[in-house]
Amino acid sequence: MKWLGKFPDSFLAEIGGQPDALRRAARALVDQRDTIEAVRDAGRRAGGVVFTGMGASYDACYPAVNELAVHGVLALQIDAAELLHFRSHVLSPATVLVLVSQSGRSAEVVRLLDALDGRPERPVVLSITNGLANPLAERSDLRLDTRAGTEEGPSTMTFASSLVQLAAVAGALSERSGRVGG
Repeated sequence: MKWLGKFPDSFLAEIGGQPDALRRAARALVDQRDTIEAVRDAGRRAGGVVFTGMGASYDACYPAVNELAVHGVLALQIDAAELLHFRSHVLSPATVLVLVSQSGRSAEVVRLLDALDGRPERPVVLSITNGLANPLAERSDLRLDTRAGTEEGPSTMTFASSLVQLAAVAGALSERSGRVGG
């Protein structure tokens, strides 16, 4: 990549900020251990788990889905647009729905929540977002904040932070993890 002289490259700076973002995400889990315990409880009652998002948020779900498969937990990964328009019938009150969105404002995830609000019974909704002041987190049953921080370019820090949060969620849903935070 060619350096542009005195112009800062925010993308490279944010890539360099990933280690600190990972540490913030791990510390956030300590502060949000009650949510992880609630995820564990929801998982005990669940008939399955569906992970969704769009773009990089969707891609971040892949390791968690595979980790759950290793432990015999039924987990699907369906992008939010497909889930909204074609596969919403897989969602039931016995489902834990994990919605991942950097901003919590992605059109597909917000519309998915709109569609779920029209149902007499909806799945347990867990959101994973960068901050909690957004429509997705505000309308979720359970919420996790990645605490990735402000990003100007592509969501590199949020992607990395989401992996930390999703690993804790997979651990809770498979009941293989110890207590978060000590």
